[in-house]
Amino acid sequence: LCQELNEAIQVQQEQIIQASRGLDYCHQTEQFCQSIQEIEFQKALLISNNKIFYFICLLKYRDLLLATPLISSDDALKTGCLEFPNYVQMSNLPHDFNLEVNLYALVSTSAFGVQDTCFQLMGQVDISLPSIRQRKFALQGVIRSAPIENVIFMKLRCCIEGVESVERRGFLNIYEELSDLGAWSRYWCIMRDGMLKFWRYPEDVEQNPIFSINLSHCSKFIESLTSDVCARPNTMEMDVSASGPDVPSKRYLLSAETRDELKKWANNVKVTLREFRMWNPDLSTVSDV
Repeated sequence: LCQELNEAIQVQQEQIIQASRGLDYCHQTEQFCQSIQEIEFQKALLISNNKIFYFICLLKYRDLLLATPLISSDDALKTGCLEFPNYVQMSNLPHDFNLEVNLYALVSTSAFGVQDTCFQLMGQVDISLPSIRQRKFALQGVIRSAPIENVIFMKLRCCIEGVESVERRGFLNIYEELSDLGAWSRYWCIMRDGMLKFWRYPEDVEQNPIFSINLSHCSKFIESLTSDVCARPNTMEMDVSASGPDVPSKRYLLSAETRDELKKWANNVKVTLREFRMWNPDLSTVSDV
């Protein structure tokens, strides 16, 4: 960052020196005195000597600190706003995170080789999970001399990383109703990224699954049904809506090969549901039995 800033200041200084030399030459040469060339040099000198702001955003969570690329007020003049186009990613945050976004500016005043520079905090925004869907934030603590308004726009996206680490595969028996008759069908199942995907056989996994269950839409989960509810042993139950919480749920009965396998599948499902609930308040009504 310091190297980038020093290079920008050196370019600005070089522009001042070149403009000054050009003006000296115009003053010493009669044919260029009060010419269009002299006016252009005067313009370049005026722009180079003008006060320039360099902006940077620092994103902080506990000991983790990330920075955006540096942009200048010259860039903002073209669009009317400060735009940091690069995406910044923070990984492994807890669901109750509080992310601090600080906007800093360095003021560079150049006058024939003399620089007076320092970074100043322009404003601050705190981001937490409840505000992750916002696009517009109020910038707090904006100083009066700042050349910005107290509004900041951000595109935020939240991904549930804990779900990605939960993976399991094996055979599961699914209860299906065909022509008003119930039957159990055996499928090869892979649990990954919060989804249960089903094929007939393990060698079919390179093809599209026959059907899938999105656990983020699960509204009820029973990890082990008693024999008076379901005669087939090692069976768990889940109610899952087709496309979201407002769609009527579909009941699934899934039976594992053994009691031990049922415990492992049920544990993976519970871990996944817990992650979904923590990161999505809309799913807080999901119930376990």
